[in-house]
Amino acid sequence: MLVHNAGMQQAKRPKGRPVVENGERLYLTIRISEARKALYEGAAKRAGETLSAWVKRVLDRASKR
Repeated sequence: MLVHNAGMQQAKRPKGRPVVENGERLYLTIRISEARKALYEGAAKRAGETLSAWVKRVLDRASKR
């Protein structure tokens, strides 16, 4: 059975990941051991941050001389 839904069009969602407000769209990939990752996660948790936010903060601070 064919049903005509004139005027009931749904908006299409754009393909891919939504745009990030701060424009960060690149990835930094590094290889580390499970033990080192656990240490980093612990430090991030103690700082009350996500691992990603903690890494960014530490690297930003280290890169300013």
